[in-house]
Amino acid sequence: MRVILTGGGTGGHLFPGVAIAEELKKQRPDSEILFVINKGWSEPATITCYGFSFRRIAAGKWRGKSLWRLLIAGLRLTVGFFESLLIIRSFKPDVIVGLGGYASCPLMFAGVVCRKTTIVHEQNYNPGLANRLLSRFVDEVEVSFPETKNFLSSRNVCVTGSPIRRSILTADRLRGIKSLGLEEKKLNLVMFGGSHGARRINSAALGALGEIKGSSDLLAAWQVVHITGREDYPVIVDAYESSGIEAYVFPFVEHMENIYGIADVVVCRAGGSTVAELTAIGLPAIYVPYPWATDNHQEYNARWVSERGAGVLVLDKELESRFKNVLVDLMQDGEKREKMASASRKLGRPSASAKVVERIICLKE
Repeated sequence: MRVILTGGGTGGHLFPGVAIAEELKKQRPDSEILFVINKGWSEPATITCYGFSFRRIAAGKWRGKSLWRLLIAGLRLTVGFFESLLIIRSFKPDVIVGLGGYASCPLMFAGVVCRKTTIVHEQNYNPGLANRLLSRFVDEVEVSFPETKNFLSSRNVCVTGSPIRRSILTADRLRGIKSLGLEEKKLNLVMFGGSHGARRINSAALGALGEIKGSSDLLAAWQVVHITGREDYPVIVDAYESSGIEAYVFPFVEHMENIYGIADVVVCRAGGSTVAELTAIGLPAIYVPYPWATDNHQEYNARWVSERGAGVLVLDKELESRFKNVLVDLMQDGEKREKMASASRKLGRPSASAKVVERIICLKE
């Protein structure tokens, strides 16, 4: 089977594609897989390090008030459409899977025009503009949240969950502790933003931990593991050293399964892939949605999880007023952490990749 996977230029869109590709190769070893990404995306190593090939096409966002920007976006999409036709002609895919984001539009529309089997996968509760539009034309839409069906025009919607890379599902506490050089007997507070970090979380974490250290001995039983993003790393390292708080600080961690394996409480943003990974493993988390995410989709993700007892939602604007109290409450109350972890596991869909591949094979055959 020959499959093209295409999506926006972030790990949040591409990692589910990698998970689908891994599962497809597992079930159909003779499958040929090609990723098609936006020419503006600077990190194709996300794909190549997993052993998959990629091609680039032009694509552009059509959001914004500037007529000039809209014209440029339209031109890029048109160029990308014709580039996509050439890719389809040369690669001859059996199925084309869109992973969301404006970068998926040219190839998906080209696939519809060429009468290829087309599938869109939506990782978030509130689907993006690209997937809402594409849902009118593709053969099927796969979603992560049952309620997402209400936002889509397609009659063929299947709840699969968000595909998760096999490495994430192998998370192991002892292996993670050894890999990161942690103490084995302590609890672990893990904090991270997206692939580039989250400055607001970094700042709020330092402030909250400083107040906790000054008012109690709660931190004595915990280790802080903080992934800052490369830009903020030097500043955060200096800040921890100045405060006297012991922390394991990393600019970036390639093998997130080690982070998930050791985590007892997680503080993070609420992208669809992050929510899927945390619930598949069953981790209690404080979700701080990125407030400028398109259509506020991260807040929708976090609300869905928190309303079901699998996490706590703290809005970005509430970091100064609520974050420390929520964090202390979870760090102090082991029973609450266990209940939240149990609720998280119940929401998780660790077999999502297999489900999506099942639908790909079913639609084609």
